[in-house]
Amino acid sequence: MLEAGKRYYIEAVMREFRSKDHMTVAWTRPDGTMETIPGSSLIPYTGADMLATTQGAELAAPKASEAAFTASPNPFTDRVTIGFTVENAGEVQLEVFNVHGQRVQALHSGRAEAGQAYQYEFDGSKHSNGVYICRITVDGKTTIKRLVLNR
Repeated sequence: MLEAGKRYYIEAVMREFRSKDHMTVAWTRPDGTMETIPGSSLIPYTGADMLATTQGAELAAPKASEAAFTASPNPFTDRVTIGFTVENAGEVQLEVFNVHGQRVQALHSGRAEAGQAYQYEFDGSKHSNGVYICRITVDGKTTIKRLVLNR
């Protein structure tokens, strides 16, 4: 198991075959054995301004606990419902990005009231299969969720 704050050797191998790409990511365990990291455990890095920092993005929930920022169903086939509730009233941005860091849709931009449940639907029927990043920013603090579109 990887531990925060420790350094690890991670290797990524990119292969192209007949115009199809394949990437494998693995790490060297402390005992020297190599272990492949499953794709379901990876989140694409698309730049510091999009995902904040790796330490702060998932861990620093912005007055919105993990239970208060939801995406269901996930993985999804066409539509996913994204919901949030904030503990304190404030400015909130809820956005969906593709793996290239391009904003696909802004779901909420403005004030959110404390304790009120907000729900939005992201329609993936017009988008390609793959991973999308849902980012919520509350009063300058960011939390992300990985969304998987799989038809």
